[in-house]
Amino acid sequence: MSGLDEISIGSLAKGIRGVTYKPHQLKQDVGEEDFFLLRSNNIQNGNVVFSDRQIVDKVCVSEKQKLIKGDIIVCMSNGSRPLVGKSALINLLDGNYCVGSFCSSFRSNVGVDPNFVFQVFRSTKFKNSIDVILSGSAINNLQNKHIEEIKFNLPSSLAEQTRIAKILSKADQAIEQTEKLIAKYQLIKTGLMQELLTKGIDEHGTIRNEKTHHFKTKQGLRVPEDWYVDVIDNLETDVLDFKANGSFETLTANVKYYYEQNYARLIRLTDLRNGLKYEGVFIDEKGFQFLKKTRLVEGDILISCVGEYTGFVCQMPKVPYHATIAPNMFVVRFKDNIVNSFAYRYMNSSQFQNQILVVSTSSATKLLNNPNLRSLKLAIPPKEEQIEIAKKFDKIEKLIHDCKISLEKLQSLKTALMQDLLSGKVRVKIKEIEMV
Repeated sequence: MSGLDEISIGSLAKGIRGVTYKPHQLKQDVGEEDFFLLRSNNIQNGNVVFSDRQIVDKVCVSEKQKLIKGDIIVCMSNGSRPLVGKSALINLLDGNYCVGSFCSSFRSNVGVDPNFVFQVFRSTKFKNSIDVILSGSAINNLQNKHIEEIKFNLPSSLAEQTRIAKILSKADQAIEQTEKLIAKYQLIKTGLMQELLTKGIDEHGTIRNEKTHHFKTKQGLRVPEDWYVDVIDNLETDVLDFKANGSFETLTANVKYYYEQNYARLIRLTDLRNGLKYEGVFIDEKGFQFLKKTRLVEGDILISCVGEYTGFVCQMPKVPYHATIAPNMFVVRFKDNIVNSFAYRYMNSSQFQNQILVVSTSSATKLLNNPNLRSLKLAIPPKEEQIEIAKKFDKIEKLIHDCKISLEKLQSLKTALMQDLLSGKVRVKIKEIEMV
């Protein structure tokens, strides 16, 4: 087996800067020889997104700037530094394409596998090299030579390069398929939210419709006739917030925050952004006892009530630790005839979120206060139907969760493979190559 060589990206591919043009050279409709122009927004997650294309007059595009299959397009300049260096591989083109002046296309040299070059562009070392280059500049702008001069220790054998590209491409395909599956299940869940939370399911497990079932308008909401509609204040419900524990002066004296492991976790607004992703603020046992009125239990519904986070709704899972809430959120705890897991889904629906939007935007700062929260309406089925609706959501959410776990594993595997194969730590044997 041949060894590793120090190889510059320029020995693998050459950069071609994108097209410059004047405003009057952009067109509304594409002529027979005009070009679709791709920009940095068309590069997403290693793929080319062909929506939001511009059309540029053919006179602006040189022959070498015309994209061909196997070209790698790279964002070279952007107001957001993390976006500089992102890339996508051109696999298929229907028509004439080029890239704008804030991008470049890198065309693989003769005898070099474009898929291998693309994997090099997606490697951690490439991203780190870009960060180093940009760190010495006040503007987020790369030149072709900056990329062409980046060096790697890579196998010189074309056969080994091709095999590495195939292995990494298969990992990419698995990741992409899993992402599509997640998106599919998310769409199903969105559809279920609209159907189940406005029409419900009958005794046969079928979603109702107004042609076969009876509906009525109750307090402005169109619902099945055996549902009832009421405001939170009229329901058997606890609505608690941070102030329930005492004045802010006494809280300051009794509650200390820690950024390392301690007795209990303090759930903050930022933790509600992605379905209660905890970010690590703790309190000691004394502080937790002082905040005992808002200690969280499994099933509690948390609603953020100020600023950009207003209306974020999460449900407290079963956890092996103590927890309570920080300011600027409510804990809603339903009793008796209302199932918390159903109410949580309803409070995430467009019907409920639109109510929050109406009552929280009357001031300069978006704010949901306690009286306004209590004035919001819920459409409530019989308890048995609430349970069945919640079960259907549990099922689809478990599928989404399992897919996300699989996606994380695949992404970790891809990262490890790239580190091993693109550094020479793990080599691909010639016999393995010949079997492919």
